Parts: sequence; C-alpha cells; structure tokens
Amino acid sequence: MNRLVRGSIMFVAAAGAWACKTNLGENADVTDHLVATPSVVLVANTDSQSVDVEALNPQGEQLAADFTITDPGVGIIVRQDTAFLPVPGGHSAVRARFVVRGATTTTFVSTSFTISANGKSVVVPVVITPATLDIGFSNAAPALGDTVSLTLPAGMHFTSASTVTITNGVAVIAGLSADSSQIFLLLGPGIIDQAATVDNLINDFLPGQTFTLTTTGTVTTPTLTNVLATFSTAAPNLGDTVVVTLPATFRALDNVEISWSGAGPAIVASIAADSGSFKILAPTGATGVATVNNVALSFLLAVPISAPTVATLTVSSTLGTTQTGTGATGTAPVFTIPVAGGTSGIIDAGAGTFASCAAIFGDACRLYKFTLPIDRTFSVDATWEDGTDIGIYFMNSTATGLVGNGGCDAGGLNGKPETCTQTLVAGTYFMAVVHFIYGPDLTPPLWVQTRVLGQ
Repeated sequence: MNRLVRGSIMFVAAAGAWACKTNLGENADVTDHLVATPSVVLVANTDSQSVDVEALNPQGEQLAADFTITDPGVGIIVRQDTAFLPVPGGHSAVRARFVVRGATTTTFVSTSFTISANGKSVVVPVVITPATLDIGFSNAAPALGDTVSLTLPAGMHFTSASTVTITNGVAVIAGLSADSSQIFLLLGPGIIDQAATVDNLINDFLPGQTFTLTTTGTVTTPTLTNVLATFSTAAPNLGDTVVVTLPATFRALDNVEISWSGAGPAIVASIAADSGSFKILAPTGATGVATVNNVALSFLLAVPISAPTVATLTVSSTLGTTQTGTGATGTAPVFTIPVAGGTSGIIDAGAGTFASCAAIFGDACRLYKFTLPIDRTFSVDATWEDGTDIGIYFMNSTATGLVGNGGCDAGGLNGKPETCTQTLVAGTYFMAVVHFIYGPDLTPPLWVQTRVLGQ
C-alpha cells in the first residue's frame, strides 16, 4: 500500500513539471511588454538623461529585440546609444539605451517619445527644465518706486515661497497675480544690467516638483549718488535744533545718522511720526556736505542707504541757547538713549546748578534725565570748548548715588574727549555733567557736547 502511494505522488509531480515546461516553451520567445528605466525623464536642458529599455516575456525574462523610436515629441532630441550592450553581427540586444536632451535651453518642455520592439511599445514621458527662463522684466529700466513684473509661460506658476534674487541688487515682492503666473516687484537702486534668479517655481507637468530658474532678460535701476535732503537752516548756532527733511520717497530709520567729516555724527533729537524728517543738534566743527546713514526708500525699508547730501551746513562755535531746569530732579531736561546705532545727547553750557552733586563730586552739576524701558548698553563721548576738567556721571533715580561704572572721567584738565560705556537695567536715571572748579580757568566752558550712541 505504501509503495503504491509513493508511486502515485511521483507521477503527479512529474506531470506538473511537464505541464509547466510545456507552458514556458509556448511563451518563452513571446514579448509580453517593454520596460523603460526611468519610466519618466526629468532633466535640465543643459544636461541629458539616459533611458534603458528591455523586452520581457510573460515570465519576466529578457528577450532580444530591435528597439526603435517613434513619435518623438516637439522640443526634445532622442538618439540611441549604439555602443551600449552591442551584439556582434547585428543590432539586436536584450537591452538598449537611448539618450534624451532638450532641443532648446530656454523653454519648459512636457512631451514624450515611444520605444517599440517585437510588436510592443512603451511611452516615456519627458519633462525638460530650462537652464534659463526666456522671460524679461516688464520694464527693463524702471524708475525707483516703479512696480515691474515677471510673467511665466503657460503652465508655470510662482508660489508664496518664491523669492527673487538679483546680483548686487535688491528685489522686494509686492504680490502675485490671481493665477500665480505673474510676480510683481519693487527694485532697489544701483542694479546694472542684471538677470533675476527665481526659486520655488512649479509647473502643471510635474505637480510637487519645484524649480529654480534664471531670466534671460535683465534690468537696470538708477544709482543713488546722493540724498537730496534739506536743512531748515544752513548756519545754525551750536545747540540749535535743525530739521533735516528727506526727499518724498525716503524715510528715516530708527537709527538714522547724519555726520560731517572731522566733526562726527550729529545728535538726533527726534524723528517725525511719518519718518520723513528728523531733528538734530549739529556737532561742533560741522561744515560742508554731510553723509546720511540709515535712511531707506519708502517702499524698501529693509535696505538701509548711505549717501552724501547736496545741501551744506556750517555750525557756529557760539552756543545758541542753554537748557533750563538742570538744577533739580523734577525739572531736569529729558533725553533718550537711542536704538542700537542711533545717536542722541545734549549740547549745553553753564555753571553747575544742582548743589547736591557737591556732596559726591565736590562741585555742583547740571542734571539731565533719561528712562530705560529695558536693560541697555550705550557709549558716551563728551567734548567741550576749553581746557577745563569736565566729568560725565550716571546717577540713580533720586540723583543721590552713582550707578553703572560711575561715569566718564578718565582725564583731568584738558582731558577731552571723555568716553565710557555704560550698561544699566531698566529704570529712571540722571546724567550729571560736572565742571570741576580748579586750575587756571575757573569759569565753565562755553559749551559741552555729550553724545550717546546706542548699542
């Protein structure tokens, strides 16, 4: 019985093997389909992409075939690499290689080509991304403040993540069109015949893919050689308030500065609410044209501009007016500690009027009040008219004791300029200007200029 069962099993197995062999033999040389690798071509127009193709039978085995190209789309060049896997004496091979390249360097191409062999075919989609984008600026030479645009070919779109970069220039995106085919730009000054590089572009051919392209068109914008600011007076006395009015397209930034060669920066007393002007106390020795720093075009506030003025100013060595109320904490003139890079301060003169300073310094002082909403660091430089001894000190909110590192008083007679750096926590403080009465000249200087630079 066991012998009979074993014989039956062997017969069934043999019959199954014979059936499989018979099926394989019938289809072994029949091409079932073609396989292209990669199945989709994505290549930059300055490069090429190889596509390998093979013919397979139903069991996935390779078959020899003569591969041909049909229906190559417009805008691409497809050629066979005949040196790849050659078959001696013929053109048949179990695998063939084709090389795909774009026919133009400035056009997006979405097309395909067909590979055929043994009665079968496979369609290979092709997307060619150009190295440069054949578009130009709507205005190749706009005036400052003009809006220009870039318009993409059909099927392409800007995105909210797109940025525009111009070598040696600045482009600010003002918005996109409703269909995202246009981007609107405001351009900074001093761009000379430059193309734009745009990133995070998309197209309808390959959703999910982003591209970075460079325009073929270029743009040029005016160069700023000066700032046509005006002074409310061209010949102020030292300490007089001068209004600096900027051109209509300019705005003063929080750290605006104006300075003169050899005299240094002015004290900025305040900035107008519309940032179109600011008030200064011109420094001693200021004469001629000034250099304005940290102003910006009204549409390009993120880009500070530095340029000379055309208008001139010459400050007198005579002090215009003195500050009142310096003799008491309740009436002390108020000034502010400027933002980082900004300059403020006091220009004043006269004998010390706050008698309580004598208990600390030996002589009376003039008081000036300031408040810090947050902890701040700032530097101070002070100069004055004659060779007397001047010290600049920082006192608590009641003007009864020193704070920080005390003050600026490294020199004695003729020890100008006095400089120091202070770091103070948020609070109300007083700056004391002390004239030490000793030496050959016991009279106060005709003026003391104390500048404060925010850090």
